Amino acid sequence: MYPYQIFDLYKLLRTPRTPPEAIRKIQEKKLKKLVVHAYQNVPYYRELFDSIKIKPQDIRKLEDLQMLPFTSKKQIQALSLEEKTAKNINLKHCKSFITSGSTGSPLRIFHTFQYETLKNFICARAFLTSGMKPWYKMAAFSGERSVNEKRPWHEYLMLWRRKEISNWDKPETWIDKLREWKPQVLTGEIITLKLLGEAVQKYQIRDISPKIIFTASIIMDDFSRQYLQSVFCAKIVDIYGSVEGGFIAWECEKCSGYHICSDVVIVEMLKNGKPVSPGQKGEVVITNLHSYAMPFIRYRQEDIVTLSNKKPVCGRNFPLLEHIEGRTDDFVVLRNGRKISPHPLYHCIDPVQGVKRWRMVQENINTLKVDIEPAENFTHESQQRIESNLKKLVGDEIVIEISLVDSLHVDLSSKFRAVSSKISGNF
Repeated sequence: MYPYQIFDLYKLLRTPRTPPEAIRKIQEKKLKKLVVHAYQNVPYYRELFDSIKIKPQDIRKLEDLQMLPFTSKKQIQALSLEEKTAKNINLKHCKSFITSGSTGSPLRIFHTFQYETLKNFICARAFLTSGMKPWYKMAAFSGERSVNEKRPWHEYLMLWRRKEISNWDKPETWIDKLREWKPQVLTGEIITLKLLGEAVQKYQIRDISPKIIFTASIIMDDFSRQYLQSVFCAKIVDIYGSVEGGFIAWECEKCSGYHICSDVVIVEMLKNGKPVSPGQKGEVVITNLHSYAMPFIRYRQEDIVTLSNKKPVCGRNFPLLEHIEGRTDDFVVLRNGRKISPHPLYHCIDPVQGVKRWRMVQENINTLKVDIEPAENFTHESQQRIESNLKKLVGDEIVIEISLVDSLHVDLSSKFRAVSSKISGNF
């Protein structure tokens, strides 16, 4: 961030408190600009628009987006680089990312450096509104083997000081770096922070004491939240985002939900292609209003969320998500068509004595495999209780196979998914 960009951050901080009508106008202005750019410069979107006889000028209101078909990850992956990126943007001057591949299908994505700066500002907005002070020091866990050691100008003024720590290092190395840095803020994926918590408890570390922990992952479950709070005695704030959609929403303590960043992303929540009502679950479809190098318009995020029926009480007018339920392939599917989200599955296993770590995979419509890494106090009764809890949830619809493993491998270069299903199906 350069000094002249401080005003941009100030405007972003003000936006959530503007009237909903003004926020909508911001969205529609950005949407019209994005679709014109995509049509003129990205072959995939020109062909898509032409195939349904739609011109960019036809997309003027948020409701007009419904005239466009969805775009899926598989569709984007099948395209050549030239088909899905903008011809008027030099990709050599962009930053590239590879999605984690937690679904087995990683995707390379390009962002302009202007958008990267904006993302940093959006993060700063969420951090500030969650209680972080500009003079706090942050430790950020990164999936990169080598981390950025450069110090920007503002760090010399003791502002927004940040130290990156690689997930690839050993937890003992994390502890050494944290004890030296003494951050007031931690940020990282949930599984990484839980592994840090285990190491802190193992070595009885007392001087790692952040005030706030910002978590990011596929799903924040009650037990992970309680565990992190018990170990670090810190405030937990969950962040919802993706490489494709950017920073989508952040948790608001006062509103008991997640504020959607409506000024940078349009979030549709749909069931059977139709918008859901407040209180209902829906599949997330995003339009990233700043994805110019590689546009994402009506992109199926493959996440399931619950739209909140509450109005914000914190003074910010961004709409709320009630729950982040998980990915569509995190849902266990029964033979009768019923879909079970990961949340109740956590409650079947996490309260049971002696479970150190676990992973659940639905191999087919008839089988649910559960691998458990037991702790010392795991007993035969523990295993019976897990099986009983799962049977109460799924009935006789599926065979439960429980296996005890010496060690459950966690690949910290990708997102750890405690629940996954190989049964495909739309929400």
